Amino acid sequence: MTTQHYNNLFHSAQLIVQKEEELKKAKGESFNVFSILRMESKENDTHSNFLGNLLDPNGTHLMGSIFLEIFLKVINAEDFLDVSTASVYLEYSCGKVDYAAKTGGRIDIYLKDTSGRSISIENKIYAGDQPNQIERYVNHNKGFNKVYYLTLEEKDASKESRGELKAGTDYFTMTYRDEIVDWLEICTKEAANAPIVRETIKQYRILIQKLTKSIDTVQEQELQKLILSNYEAAELIARNFDSAKETLCNNLRNTVLKKVNELLLDSNYKAILGDRITMSYSQIWIKNKKYPNSQVFFGIEPFGVKATGGIFIGTFRYGDNGYVEQNRDPKSTKYWCNWGFIESFDQQIELNMSNSKFITLLNDSNSFTKVVDHIVKAFEKYFEDNREAVDNYLLNAAV
Repeated sequence: MTTQHYNNLFHSAQLIVQKEEELKKAKGESFNVFSILRMESKENDTHSNFLGNLLDPNGTHLMGSIFLEIFLKVINAEDFLDVSTASVYLEYSCGKVDYAAKTGGRIDIYLKDTSGRSISIENKIYAGDQPNQIERYVNHNKGFNKVYYLTLEEKDASKESRGELKAGTDYFTMTYRDEIVDWLEICTKEAANAPIVRETIKQYRILIQKLTKSIDTVQEQELQKLILSNYEAAELIARNFDSAKETLCNNLRNTVLKKVNELLLDSNYKAILGDRITMSYSQIWIKNKKYPNSQVFFGIEPFGVKATGGIFIGTFRYGDNGYVEQNRDPKSTKYWCNWGFIESFDQQIELNMSNSKFITLLNDSNSFTKVVDHIVKAFEKYFEDNREAVDNYLLNAAV
């Protein structure tokens, strides 16, 4: 198979992508409030909260139980739960975690009716499975509880989570790409006379299509025909896709690491690699060499192949509340404080490993160098602004 053959395949595929982009612009779908507010990958704050509110008969949509009824039909559970008495709970506690007994935990989305039946949904956007997680939820309200493992695209729970349980028998899988998108499309039609609800659902559906790399049905059919007519070439490309992206992500992180260390040459700090590049949270850590075991240090993330959020810089402080109390950071999370996203490149391309435009940009050597300089310059500014506070805290903590 010749290089020209591959080039023709890529060219034809690119035309389909361009057509999809033009359609989105014509429909105004490029404007998405979830993306603008950087809420795309927050499992609970965005996805569980939004889905839970739609499913709740008493949700702020004021549409009653219709969305729940549609959902139960989509997942073939319409006869399992009584929608007239159903309630919805987020982060529902089913008891203290007991790994030996395989019980307990907090269920992302939990539906139950007054007859005692329940539906437990474990919502996975990018987070990994917890030990015995599916087993623990299956053991809750056993015999009257259906457990669903929800992921972006078809994926089973890990062995660590499910144990010997079987999908389709002991618990069920569903995806955002299929069941959730199908449900949202029907919900959009049902909300025809509630314009704000309708358009918000539509924007969320567009977000899901973005996260799952889905395209319009017509364009999808065109792409499938193209793939099938060039099957051998498409198969080879598919086999090498992940490794090609991994090489690019690795190159970016390693180059940024080298430049940051050049910047830190005369300081007490050194940059080191964090989690491996195949993980979503793949970082660069910047630690004070005098305090290598401290829980407070600087970080840049995520560079991972599976990363979804924009690249940000912050002060990592896992397990150390003292630094947060000292700096009174209202944005502090369990892991980070004083963090912030690096500005978009040229004020238009978000630094995000799931952003196709960003990946394309990195493949150009001149643009790659500029992006590296952009990231390093952002870190340099952050380091200058926060170094003294971290140094003082580390010094005092060591006394």
